[in-house]
This record gives sequence, C-alpha cells and structure tokens, in this order.
Amino acid sequence: MNRILTGAFLAVLAGALPAQADDRVTIQGRLDFAPLTDGTPEDGVLFRRLRGQSAFITTRTASSTSGGQLDGITSFDSESSNFVIQYNEVFPETNLNDYLGFGYFGVVETVLRLPGVDDSVVDTSLIVAGTYPSALLGRRIDELLPVGTEAQLLAGMTQSFDSPEFFSLLDSLSSNPDLLGTIALDTFVIGQSSVDHVRDGRILTMYSFTGGLNGDEAVDVGYLDTSILRIVPSPGAASLLGLAGVVSARRRRVS
Repeated sequence: MNRILTGAFLAVLAGALPAQADDRVTIQGRLDFAPLTDGTPEDGVLFRRLRGQSAFITTRTASSTSGGQLDGITSFDSESSNFVIQYNEVFPETNLNDYLGFGYFGVVETVLRLPGVDDSVVDTSLIVAGTYPSALLGRRIDELLPVGTEAQLLAGMTQSFDSPEFFSLLDSLSSNPDLLGTIALDTFVIGQSSVDHVRDGRILTMYSFTGGLNGDEAVDVGYLDTSILRIVPSPGAASLLGLAGVVSARRRRVS
C-alpha cells in the first residue's frame, strides 16, 4: 500500500487541526469480489461483507484497545479500490512508538446477488487477519485460537453481544504474534511540507474459514493494513492557533 500524502492534503490538515497533537488512524484493506461469469457484475456476483460484532484491535506498550470500525464493510466498497477508514485516536499514546500492533476478527457473510433478485446469504463464517501464508492458510480456527470450534464461536458472536466466546477470541488473538501486524508510524509537523516516516508496518491477510472438505479451513479473502499519522503543531503554529481560539471565543461572546 502506498501511503502518499499530497501537498493539498497536508494543507487541509494544517488548516483544520487543533493546537494539540492529533493521532490520525488509517485502516485500509480489501475483500474479494468475484463476478459469477466472465461478464460484468450485473451478470451476478458473490461478494463478502463484514458484520458485527467484531473487534479491530490495537496493541500498545502497556495496554490495548478494540472497536468495531470495520463493521459493515463489503466487497462493493472495494470493487475498484481499497476501502479506507480514518478516525482520530481517542486514547492517544504519549510516545508514538508505544503503538505496536493491530489485528482483527469478526463475522463475514458470503452473499449472492443476482439481477432482479433479493440478496441471499449463502455462508456465514468467522474471519481473522493474520500473517501470510504459513501461519493460517488451510488451518481451522480451533487450531489457531484453541478456545472453541467455529460453530461454537460463531454462535457466540452472532447470537449475543459481548459473549464469553467474543472475549475468549479477543484475549487469545491479542497474545498471538501470527495474528498481529506492525502499525506503520509517521509524523507531520504543521508548517512543514513533508511527512517524516518513523516505522514501516506489516500488511495482514484476511482469512475466512470456508475452505477444505468440511468448509472450515482458512482461505485468503483479502488484506488489512493500519498506519498512524501523528500531526504536531509547530511551536509558532500552536501559539497562533491558541490565539485564534481566544479571539474567536471573544467574538462569539460579543455576538
């Protein structure tokens, strides 16, 4: 994945950010999209979509967080390009290098779409992100995360919220290096014209457990990548932005 920030984008960042540092998280990925014929997608497609509940996980030096940022993503979001999700980190780290790894697990549906017919779900399975290829490919979920069979874990994920199965997966995945990728890190100081690269990241493969004779072995269905851009105001910019905030506040009170 190319993480290229254009001059126009940097200008927008510089003009829109508050005086304090801001950690901008970018999640990028793709799910397979497959026409049923050699023609156009209008001839019919099988596509995948993520549904809740799920957990996008980030690990840090002394903690970890999880959230449902990827819920609802479908192959149609990435038919001709990657899906991209961005948000500001609510619990920023003091040191940028305290951000360590990322992972993901959830539920994925395989959906059949035919012209003039309602969509139909033809398969529901677990999906996880992990290293490629030897760690996961062709293996069952209970071999990778020995906390239950796919049927047991899927029932816990789809029939209740915050189930014991969900937390068992969360705990097991967070401690398995084969299921975590390194978060890429960059910094941008307002007023500069370039981004400083701090650390390379690692792209993870997305695996659904739909392969093999019993339909429960991991197959490659896409990829997932995560980066964090720390946006820091220069001392002069911070002072100017702080002064602008005071002036604007005074104007609001007067009006």
